[in-house]
Amino acid sequence: MRTRFDNKWQKTRGNLDVRKIVSVVAQFPTLHAYGIGFDAFRTIPEATRSKKIDYARYMLAFELDDEIDGAASFLKAIGLCVSIRDEHYVQSSYLVHLYESWRKSTNKHPKVMPLGVFAVAAMILNSRIRVVEGIKPHFLVPVTQDKRAKVEAYLEMTEGFERWPEEKIGWQF
Repeated sequence: MRTRFDNKWQKTRGNLDVRKIVSVVAQFPTLHAYGIGFDAFRTIPEATRSKKIDYARYMLAFELDDEIDGAASFLKAIGLCVSIRDEHYVQSSYLVHLYESWRKSTNKHPKVMPLGVFAVAAMILNSRIRVVEGIKPHFLVPVTQDKRAKVEAYLEMTEGFERWPEEKIGWQF
């Protein structure tokens, strides 16, 4: 985690545009809740809840560059979909599980990965996320089945990764 609040950086270490990160966080006002989950905000007294929400939004926009870079690299590796045709949605809970093993194989990305950075990284890479009422605070990210299967097979052989049943991983519309 690096702070870049009052500086002239144009790009992150992973070559993502800083202005685009700030723009994505500003355009989607509830995105901050996916950083730590909606339930955490419900337990905070209403008098201080807005300050905590603003702080979570600040963290996504200005403090989590390394995490967003790691999530973007990971989403590229598993085949993030930008086009509409080949979409197979994967739950973010599975992405976190898959990321833990993938990170061990690369060993250069952050160990702790907040949930919200996957949403920010997907939007920065010109993809989209879907929020479904039944799985909140998790969301869905479109990935290609072929690349995801290749990464899972590689991680099963090298890192001892355990694949979840397909009905818990994906989501079809």
